[in-house]
Amino acid sequence: MWFVPEPLGGRTAFLFPGLEPEFAPALDDVADLLGRERARLGRGTELMERALDAIATGRFFAGVLPELGIEADVLAGHSLGEWAAMVAGGMYPRDAADAFLDSLRPGSLKVPDLVYAALGCGAERARAALHGLDGVVVSHDNCPHQSVVCGDPAGVSAVLERLRSHGVLGQELPFRSGFHTPMWEPYLGQVRAAFARLPPRPGTVPVWSATTCAEFPSAPEEVRELVVRHLLEPVRFRELTLRLYEDAGVRSFVTLGPGSLPGFVEDTLRGRPHLAVSTSAPRLSGLDALRRACAALWSEGHAPDWNRLRPRRPRPPQAPLRRPAPRPAAPRPRHQRPSAPGPCPRRPAAPGPCRWISGPRWSASRRRRGPRCGGARGPGRRRGGRSCCPPWTRCWPTPARPRRPSPKPGPPLRPRPPARHTPKGREGPRGCGIRCGCRSGPCPAYGTTGCTRSPTAGPRSRTGSRSCP
Repeated sequence: MWFVPEPLGGRTAFLFPGLEPEFAPALDDVADLLGRERARLGRGTELMERALDAIATGRFFAGVLPELGIEADVLAGHSLGEWAAMVAGGMYPRDAADAFLDSLRPGSLKVPDLVYAALGCGAERARAALHGLDGVVVSHDNCPHQSVVCGDPAGVSAVLERLRSHGVLGQELPFRSGFHTPMWEPYLGQVRAAFARLPPRPGTVPVWSATTCAEFPSAPEEVRELVVRHLLEPVRFRELTLRLYEDAGVRSFVTLGPGSLPGFVEDTLRGRPHLAVSTSAPRLSGLDALRRACAALWSEGHAPDWNRLRPRRPRPPQAPLRRPAPRPAAPRPRHQRPSAPGPCPRRPAAPGPCRWISGPRWSASRRRRGPRCGGARGPGRRRGGRSCCPPWTRCWPTPARPRRPSPKPGPPLRPRPPARHTPKGREGPRGCGIRCGCRSGPCPAYGTTGCTRSPTAGPRSRTGSRSCP
């Protein structure tokens, strides 16, 4: 996680690593995501194979970062990485550089049998430990707390023993070449002939040398001479880091590949605002390490293209298309059903008429069912504005019911006269003809709960009757 109150600003330098004890870059997933050609890495342990892998890795990331929107203002390299910086900066034609690299084969370069050892101290203390030992020199001044010595195996072992007695750790490196020492001068003929075939030219991006701690010259002859000096003189990477920071105004140092260069920069610029990050890490995948580097640069004011770094989602496998089975047409509501007259289409026409039979109207699935046609009204007849025999009904012939004869007209009924009541307290005479319809409650004529007189039978029970006298 990176957090800064405000961006650093300043310029950006791309650093190209050289020979490393452990060098295992992860590039394939980055190339596949960005649609680039995969870098050809031998991943061998021989000197030439290590050198070719370091150069190929640096060139690969030098093309990836500008594609993501991160441009370099300065290029620099460590050991053989300086030559990769010259190729990436345009100081050599790309076709000529590719042809030269393709001509190199493992074991094709003759080198002296000299041993390297990394020490946990600065160059000044390492030189003090070389007192009285011939054939051992300081070949790399990497940072205030690390340097590298080179020489014959016996002399290097003696240096390690001396420093170990004073509490300084050291380790022998797994390759031998004699680069950056005066002992490599007898082998310069093959290098001069190879670089003479490469026509140098002014680069598109400034390239700084770890031999002079300054920018490369523009004259072709001076460039060739500096390349040879780089093989005979020590690597002054600590001084180069200080010059880039103080003179060139570099604040962001991006290492193009795995290696120890970010640690060298951190140790050299300790206490000063800066950023040192690598585009590849041994414990991360290629995409994760690249995203991590872009996140650090974004926090310092850069604007990487995050859309290019998003993982591509694989498309799910497409199942074969299946045509859905045709569904039966749902019955339409009754107000939309056709009312065409005619016999039932599901059964042959019968001589007898048909009638409606009520049936279930709604099912559990709330799909409306049609009524059953029973055959009483005849084909084509309507009931409530609907056809008797729609296509979804069931019908069967039934005999017609005989109609009831209408009753003969009789004499008109005489209306019943209204009831007349005798005032309370007065008893009407027998056979007075008073008609009372009181059946409950006191009678308004007699004050009783029911009629008690009859015109023919005299007093009646108190239950009353429909015809009071």
